[in-house]
Amino acid sequence: VTCARCHDHKYDSIPTQDYYSLYGVFASTHEPDPLPIVGLPDPAAFSDYQSQKEKIQAERTELIRKKEAELLQRYRRLTADFLLASRQAATQATAEKPETSFADTSVLRAGERRWRKALEKLSAESDPIFAPWFAFAALPEGEFAERAKELAAKVTGNGLPQPINPLVAQAFAGEPPASLAAVAKRYARLFEQIVPIPGEATDVTSQPGDSSTMAAREALRKFLLENDAPGTLPENALRKLFPPMLNMQLQQFGSQLDQLDLQHPGSPRRAMVLYDNPQPQNARVFIRGNPNNPGPEVPRQFLEVLSGPNRRPFSQGSGRLELARAIASPNNPLTARVIVNRVWLHHFGRGLVPSPDDFGVRADPPSHPQLLDWLASRFMDEGWSIKKLHRWLLLTRVYQQSSDLGQPAATTDPDNRLYSRMNRRRLDFESLRDTLLYVAGNLDSTVGGRAVALVPQPRVAAGGNFIAEAGDVPPTTRRAVYGFIDRQNLPGLLRSFDFADPDTITGQRFATTVPQQALFFFNSPFVMRQACQLVAQTAAIQPDGGEQQVRELYQRVLQRNPSNDEVDLARRFLATEQAAGSTTDIRPPESNPANDLRPLTPCERLAHVLLMSDELMFVD
Repeated sequence: VTCARCHDHKYDSIPTQDYYSLYGVFASTHEPDPLPIVGLPDPAAFSDYQSQKEKIQAERTELIRKKEAELLQRYRRLTADFLLASRQAATQATAEKPETSFADTSVLRAGERRWRKALEKLSAESDPIFAPWFAFAALPEGEFAERAKELAAKVTGNGLPQPINPLVAQAFAGEPPASLAAVAKRYARLFEQIVPIPGEATDVTSQPGDSSTMAAREALRKFLLENDAPGTLPENALRKLFPPMLNMQLQQFGSQLDQLDLQHPGSPRRAMVLYDNPQPQNARVFIRGNPNNPGPEVPRQFLEVLSGPNRRPFSQGSGRLELARAIASPNNPLTARVIVNRVWLHHFGRGLVPSPDDFGVRADPPSHPQLLDWLASRFMDEGWSIKKLHRWLLLTRVYQQSSDLGQPAATTDPDNRLYSRMNRRRLDFESLRDTLLYVAGNLDSTVGGRAVALVPQPRVAAGGNFIAEAGDVPPTTRRAVYGFIDRQNLPGLLRSFDFADPDTITGQRFATTVPQQALFFFNSPFVMRQACQLVAQTAAIQPDGGEQQVRELYQRVLQRNPSNDEVDLARRFLATEQAAGSTTDIRPPESNPANDLRPLTPCERLAHVLLMSDELMFVD
């Protein structure tokens, strides 16, 4: 459907209007903040969690408040510069500007834009506040000092065509300004008296209090502060001016809150939900995908190709419930077939339709269309039960076949499209990791709980640098299904083993063979630890690599008895290693306070070899 965002789908019957019909459904929803709580944890733990969270939030809020006040103070100090910068480039080049720091440069740019837009809305001749400014700015630079005397007299003596704000006129009493920069500074001092700069003393003795003056002060205050006034910066504009180091500090506060939510025992479970907007709205088609070129409005509704001629727009809220019902409708020919095909792909290595993400006109046809239809129909009849679907497939004779390539199959079905044998499949990283933990007796089979890191995660240190945790010991022995995946920082180990990109939908992972995979099994202390644990568990049967221990290692790792040749080979390997001595180092368990390295014993090296074997990594 994504292909139809900018144009009608080139191959399938999905027009651009259908894309924006679905877009309107999700554009009419929002994610609540915070997410709703599902049940409460232990009251004492929850109270401690709330206390720590409020402390972090208070520190973050105080830092933001302090930095916003500093930025606003710098912004107010640069009022004269804003006035000068809003003039033409030639005037800017000769303007007298105070030196500004690097941080003030971004503030200056933001203020110049706001002041320029504000002044563009005013009348140069009749505005009671800025008519003098426009008049002074129109004076030729070479004649400014001489002509400014006459103009200042007109300003203070009501000699201009329109009445001038009394406080503005008063600002030009006495010595006339010698340059346009001096005019800008007088405006800046006047504005400071009307709206004092935070943290700075203001001269209030010259501020009369009669009714006419109060009206003049109110007019100036409205110009500076109301609506999109240039005298201040809104919160969102101030946030854009935060320096990189401050943004890094705020990110660290966010990381602390995330870690608190993930790890604290008092953190409540929250439902990942969407709420409908109070007023759902239909989307407009973006011509060629350009949001600045909107086209006709389209109703929120399901795909035309799957709805038939009687398609009706969604009318219940955003339409999410109606969309879900349309997707799971028995009349929808795709949903059940796609699910069945993906489960088949998971168990057999290839789907009945080879392209799990594409059932369109460019996809290969099903190898067994009647089987796909029958499985999809039964799947719906059984209440869309994924568990039952797994059971049906695992109990079939085709699943229980060997992957050995017999002579008839090699001739009649070399690509195994007819499933004359089982496809040989390599375990994915998650299954392989769990297998290593299981054969070593270390797998934690606890059901439920929080997400945990499968591999060591880098942490953010002061200054935003990423520092790896010491060693590479997995922080958990829980099943990989509970693994926490950080989409912004996917561990390199997962990428080496073809882990799917978590930012995109992936129907089938790529299968690659790269050196990093072999190096992980050769050098990873995690794999070596499993070998040590495996030997420790089998040592009670017969220590020091006796024949019974060798047979037990084969049983635990490969789920079969070794042949006599394999036993003899293992015995010779152990004898050779014992004579030569072992040189492979391994990190000790975390409980060992002496953080030194020790060599693997010959029997542990044998277990290490078995854990690296293709027979363990592949399903035959």
